[in-house]
Amino acid sequence: MKKKFVSVLMAACAVCAAVALFAGCGPAEDKKPGGHEDTPPDTEKTIEWQFTGEYHDLIRNGFDFFLLGQMYEGGDGEIYLATWYNGNVAYEVTELEWEEATDRDGLTTFSVSTDDPEATFTETSLYAESDGSVEWEYKFEFAGGYSRTITFTGTKDAEYDSLDAWKAYVTENGGKTEVPGPDVPEKEAIVTFAGGEGNSIEFYADGTANISAYGGAINFEYAWVCEDGVITMTSVNNPSEVITSTAEGGVTTIVYSANLGGNNIELTFTCSDISALEDIEVKTELLVFNGDSGAKITFYSDGTATITAYGGAINFEYDWVCEDSVITMTSVNNPSEVITSTAEGGVTTIVYSANLGGNAITFTFTCSDISALEE
Repeated sequence: MKKKFVSVLMAACAVCAAVALFAGCGPAEDKKPGGHEDTPPDTEKTIEWQFTGEYHDLIRNGFDFFLLGQMYEGGDGEIYLATWYNGNVAYEVTELEWEEATDRDGLTTFSVSTDDPEATFTETSLYAESDGSVEWEYKFEFAGGYSRTITFTGTKDAEYDSLDAWKAYVTENGGKTEVPGPDVPEKEAIVTFAGGEGNSIEFYADGTANISAYGGAINFEYAWVCEDGVITMTSVNNPSEVITSTAEGGVTTIVYSANLGGNNIELTFTCSDISALEDIEVKTELLVFNGDSGAKITFYSDGTATITAYGGAINFEYDWVCEDSVITMTSVNNPSEVITSTAEGGVTTIVYSANLGGNAITFTFTCSDISALEE
């Protein structure tokens, strides 16, 4: 099976190369996998289960996401991802098969599988909650490999009686959810690379950098180090993405290349004086505590640490001290938030708990050797 991608007309075609995943510069045309024209939903199909979920935390970057899972009588189904981008909507669909069963303990299980090579799952089995609903920690991808995770909730009481009804909801509500942000002091760049047309890379004294382009359509965060006049930038949300600077004739150049929605883009940034980066002590990684689902705490030599989870959706900074083998972490943005480690059987444990958007979450991180923090 192939994943369906539907583009819609963007208001400003100058941004098309950077955000083609979310918009296109031609008339919209719905397609089924394989290129066939889309047809109205089969009204004869009976919806047995319907899953819904939303992700709004990137609204400040112009993105909003809505998901719908339609599980039909007979065992076939689809998951639709709607990506809202500054008033325009693009849709993708993943086809799947599902099955409901009762295990030997009398509990309801919901199983889903797909052979779509682009899907973020292959096979998943879930237990129903006490109220009969099913909660699926579902990962979706966007912008050529970035990902986020939502709680995808399924019930037998369908909220939308048709795909068109859900699409109307997306059109009406895209971009409208207010997401409160942390009270973060505005950072002042110590070095700025210019890329023309308002595009830039700003470097900050805390070891982070931000690439901004196409009026904010590209707005990505990186960690940076500078050694022997060479700047190395590592993506916060995609650590496998590393950018290295070059220099010639007193000018340092950084080239950002990416494939966004099937379109290759390349942006060049330059700066003639990076001495402010060379004067800052290099921030090195000392230790990592690992948690569930790729979550981690990274401790650095400058006395800071970061908690990251949900593919970067959680990315919080702390100051840390270690005394008598006890680690104390204090939030940079909220000093009243203090986390203290515990130890048992040679394993040190750190528990992060918070209420984000009305949802209580807890992550447990462990490490068997914290000597690097005690030295």
